[in-house]
Amino acid sequence: MDAFISYVNERLDKTTLSPQTKKLYLSRLVGLRMLMKSSAKTLSFVKNIDKVMEVLDSQNLTIGNKRNTFAAIIKVITVKKLKAFYTEKMRTINAKEFEIAGKNQLSTRQQQSVGGVKFTDLGDVSGNILKALKKPISLNEKYVLKQLYVLSLLLLKEQFLPRLDYKDVKVIYTKEFLHPTQNQLLMGEELTMYINTHKNKSKIGSISFVLNKEVAKAIKEWVTFKNDVNTEYLFFNKRTNKPYDSKRFSDLIAQVFVKFFGKRLTINNIRLLRENHIQSNPLYQSLSENDKEALHKQLFHSKSVATRFYRKI
Repeated sequence: MDAFISYVNERLDKTTLSPQTKKLYLSRLVGLRMLMKSSAKTLSFVKNIDKVMEVLDSQNLTIGNKRNTFAAIIKVITVKKLKAFYTEKMRTINAKEFEIAGKNQLSTRQQQSVGGVKFTDLGDVSGNILKALKKPISLNEKYVLKQLYVLSLLLLKEQFLPRLDYKDVKVIYTKEFLHPTQNQLLMGEELTMYINTHKNKSKIGSISFVLNKEVAKAIKEWVTFKNDVNTEYLFFNKRTNKPYDSKRFSDLIAQVFVKFFGKRLTINNIRLLRENHIQSNPLYQSLSENDKEALHKQLFHSKSVATRFYRKI
């Protein structure tokens, strides 16, 4: 098994996938190998296409799990015919999911998760956190609330809205420290965010953007406030001074809205609301295709993905 894991990791490391996606793809391939009852040290067992399809069908996997399995195979294998076959299978799955969901309609689960909330309803969240900061509170509470305030501004006031990529943003002060595989915030008169690990990097590339003045002002104050903490990260666990993992950062986002909006919202909920806000704007239909692509790129995906999987409420 160790040889197989090393083989897969070696090939995944040659891609621009995020660490989380690499970990997911590794787990899918390890699981498939076990289901196939193979002892192969490489991915040679996927050549038995009929057996792979039979095994996957027997597991009653969700569409998402099947798609991730095919995507993992595609990233690792080099045989063109096999790559083409599994690519076509993934396209079929995507088409099936689109057909099931129906154009411009949310699934029941998505409807329940947002509960009729609109993106514009979230406008007071940052202000509510600011009010809480003005009350008599302990130093530890200030650390927590100031992080929540900056996070809320990035999620709600910035045009660009990635997934969980803010969780490990490093603060740097000169361009010479820019790194192509890290998420970084370059300080200066203007603040520039560099997101290099998002899941669609292989399709749309790295994305950088200048933060608006309101967000930049809050971040500068936060960075100054946390100067006594030995950490290079914008967001960090106060106990360890290290960045959050995906789960804890998701919890931090949820905490923003549970405490200051009264409803638990995930990053996917927020992105869904944002897309609905964009697509329901009467001016949206008058935009050129290039302008629409640029607009959806702000959410780190393409127009095709936006219209297929982020449907109107």
